[in-house]
Amino acid sequence: MSARQVESEVSRYLGTVTLINIGEGTAVGLVAYLLGMPTPVLWGVMAALLPYIPFLGAMVGIGTTAVVALLTFQETGRALLMPLAYMAINFTQAYLVTPLLLGRRLTLNPVVIFLGLTFWGWMWGVVGALIAVPLLVIFKILCDHSERLAPIGEFLGS
Repeated sequence: MSARQVESEVSRYLGTVTLINIGEGTAVGLVAYLLGMPTPVLWGVMAALLPYIPFLGAMVGIGTTAVVALLTFQETGRALLMPLAYMAINFTQAYLVTPLLLGRRLTLNPVVIFLGLTFWGWMWGVVGALIAVPLLVIFKILCDHSERLAPIGEFLGS
């Protein structure tokens, strides 16, 4: 197993996460524009950057848009649309899009990715969540290149 292969897999993971985050930011920015929020590009950029901070990033984004929407719109119902839309977009990204795309792109089982993110996030907080998938990728590559660990690598990839 080479260090270049590990680097390639980790780079592929980070590239995929970046594309997913750009998609989330685009969706949030478009919704902000459609709902009449001030500076929708700002909300889109914020939504694209905040997912790099697991759990806390979504709360900051939803909370910030809620405060601005409540200050911007007179009707409470209209003001709540933006944070609810942000929450729905983030939930879809975090629990559907990311596990499916990372699982397919990195040949990792989406359930293993979800469990890894949950476990390492619980163990080490933000740092654990940030390094969970790169650790899984490295471990799978190691398993795939070791005869004795090959069954574990196959399980991680199934």
